[in-house]
Amino acid sequence: MDRDSQDLSSPECRSGTRSGMRYLRLSADYLEPSLVDPQAGRSTAAELGLFEALSQRIEDWNEQYQHIIALTMPERAAEEIRSLIASLDSEGLELARDIVAETPGGAKVEYFSEGLLKLVVGVRQNAPRVDLIREFVAVECDDYTRELLLALISQTGPCAVRTVTLNSFNVVIDGSDRFVTVEDELDPLRDARISLDRFGEILGTKGAGDDGNR
Repeated sequence: MDRDSQDLSSPECRSGTRSGMRYLRLSADYLEPSLVDPQAGRSTAAELGLFEALSQRIEDWNEQYQHIIALTMPERAAEEIRSLIASLDSEGLELARDIVAETPGGAKVEYFSEGLLKLVVGVRQNAPRVDLIREFVAVECDDYTRELLLALISQTGPCAVRTVTLNSFNVVIDGSDRFVTVEDELDPLRDARISLDRFGEILGTKGAGDDGNR
């Protein structure tokens, strides 16, 4: 399940963020999560402009992974530990995808497994997601729809999932992981996942006469 663009919500106004595509590598570390930009060096969630909810998830994941980092390779070969590494790496890949989605200006994020000591996969930039979100805002987001979605976002609890079917798009609001999925009803292969905070920000900043491209 993704989302974002400078054009839609002026992320360059967010303190500490930089415009332009970012190239990052995510991995767990002994002290704090490792987010490395090969051009700018070590970065942080705050410097990237990520929302607090995602930043906290990264911190929690890193804390769980620290137990694995302390183990030797023979110790990591135990079945229980291999299972734990697989679970943490799955979560790490999901975090990498969410970093891609929330980074203003777009990002490509590699994920390095500290449990396996190897690069697992690179998560591609968010441009296709941006295009679909931009299209959704332009096609569907009149004042009524925007106010409806903002109201549903505010009413969606941590265990609730709400689906809104519009003319050309479906919007799935998932309170459990605080993400929204926008689906193209005419093309089941097109969808875009965006954080709840980011989606609300986009809807809230699209005022009268604003087509979402600033």
